[in-house]
Amino acid sequence: MDDFEFRQITLMQQFIEDFKNGCISLNTFIQKIEALISAIDRDVFSALTDSIVLDLEVINATLIDEDRAPTDEENQSISNAFSDLRNILSGCVS
Repeated sequence: MDDFEFRQITLMQQFIEDFKNGCISLNTFIQKIEALISAIDRDVFSALTDSIVLDLEVINATLIDEDRAPTDEENQSISNAFSDLRNILSGCVS
């Protein structure tokens, strides 16, 4: 991994923390993560993260369409997605 990719992964990890701390919305998180994944431009990395981001996008779209907060089940799905994403990112930097 080169310095550029390391910085992108570090930013992704920061955005996870920002979301957890209520500093950014799920919508903003998804936009930022998608941009960083695109910037890394590695098929293997995209393959690992695409399904996670898609799951988050579906939840986000539902929340926007229905103009509501997430249910407990959706919150658990978001938490699981973040955990999976953290595991992938940790594997990239170790």
